[in-house]
Amino acid sequence: MPKEIIEMPVESATVELPDTKTIRLQWPAGHSPEFKTGQFITIYWPDTPTYKRAYSLSSCALDRGFYEVTVKREGKMGTRIVDWAKPGDKFCVLPPAGKFLPVFEPGKQLVCIAGGSGVTPFRAFVREATQRGLDTKITVLYTVRTTNDIIFQREFLDLAAQNTNFTFLVTCTRLHPEDAWTGHRGRITADWVRDHAHDLANTVFYACGPNPLVEFAEHLVVQELGVPKEQMRTEKWG
Repeated sequence: MPKEIIEMPVESATVELPDTKTIRLQWPAGHSPEFKTGQFITIYWPDTPTYKRAYSLSSCALDRGFYEVTVKREGKMGTRIVDWAKPGDKFCVLPPAGKFLPVFEPGKQLVCIAGGSGVTPFRAFVREATQRGLDTKITVLYTVRTTNDIIFQREFLDLAAQNTNFTFLVTCTRLHPEDAWTGHRGRITADWVRDHAHDLANTVFYACGPNPLVEFAEHLVVQELGVPKEQMRTEKWG
């Protein structure tokens, strides 16, 4: 059967960074789908039905009444959304799909490696774990160029204050030596990951972002840390 396509209005359009925007798509009356945190939706503008784009949900399955996706100014779709999407606009939305799902099990730790807008599904992971009061440990290791590129910084810090099982760490790769940044600098390394993965046998690793970042993370986790590939989940964004 063909997937049901539903037209949804933009309820809000929030500028996260100059090149990044979160749009909230409002469900129509009576629409209450079952889906899972970590899945993605495919959307398109009604006037260009042949040009579709899939985006990870940055909202979680407990957030009812809407979907949120967080988009960078990349490609035709990303550029149009960031520059032009506003409340009242409409998108055609295909149902959530995908298997990039958090493993919320007692005794597990999730180590989430992200680059750029690849951090967006991990916002959903942490939202659900925090709302449910789970004891699953979640660590987000986020690589950006500079401090001006950190998406959801304030929200992640607020979630870390609410949820003692959540840790948010950022490394900046293109800072000048004189920049006032006391956090980690440089690329993600095996040692940095090992410092924050306290029990490799009970850790599930996630990597999301551009292809080179995800492939680098796969090599780091499987080859350098010696973690079985079955303990890793990936989501590549072209």
